[in-house]
Amino acid sequence: MTVSRILITRPEPAASAWQAQLAECGWAADIVSCMVIDPLREPAAEQAIKNHILAFDEYHKVIFVSRNAVAHALHWLDQYWPQLPVGIEYFAIGESTAEALREADIAPSALGGAESPMNSETLLTSSSLQNVADERILICKGEGGRDLLAQTLSARGAQVNQCALYRRVIPSQALEQLRWWLLSWPAGVSCDAVITAHSGESLQNLVTLARSAGGLATLLTAPVVVPGQRVAALARELGFERVSTALNAGDRAMQKALEPLLGSTNLNQ
Repeated sequence: MTVSRILITRPEPAASAWQAQLAECGWAADIVSCMVIDPLREPAAEQAIKNHILAFDEYHKVIFVSRNAVAHALHWLDQYWPQLPVGIEYFAIGESTAEALREADIAPSALGGAESPMNSETLLTSSSLQNVADERILICKGEGGRDLLAQTLSARGAQVNQCALYRRVIPSQALEQLRWWLLSWPAGVSCDAVITAHSGESLQNLVTLARSAGGLATLLTAPVVVPGQRVAALARELGFERVSTALNAGDRAMQKALEPLLGSTNLNQ
């Protein structure tokens, strides 16, 4: 059974870019961004970031966990390091993150490729991250999130610091947007759409919003496409029964997972 519409939950501007790519494939998509990225602005948080940036030349390796981490880190680095120090190895989780580094003329040493899971587990298999005893490593990330990278690298003997640059919050307009979207499916009617959630946090926020909007039961009837087994397990815990698992959160992998639900497309565009 195919569905006729897609609900995009990722933050802007990625949501609109994803919508445009889906339109090129002939797929109609609506956007209810369930997460927005806000830079940390509290004085203590900004001072902590500044301390990491000022000591940037002391690190042997720097890991960026997302494209947002790259953007926010570069904003700070541009203020204090007009020319980046030499001798640092850079790592990225995911092709999109790696591309953001390359756009800034920074070459990542390792990443999760398009045909592999783009996650911390994949990055930790890199040969360059095995023998890191006594090395200083900086992880550029958002507030909260998983500690697997820091814990594993610390266990391997590295001195690891984490630089929280931003936080992920629910947009103020998201609840009203979701209410209007849910009006397409009155109570008791199955949701004729497929949800795409590029992260576990987006999916959790969507469920929170749907519960507040009184439409959770309807939402849970929809198929959902998520990246990786960890987010798939979360989707089932949240109550989704029709879960399709993409290999990773990259556009190509997510499109492949959508294809059986929406019909064939040219994934090489």
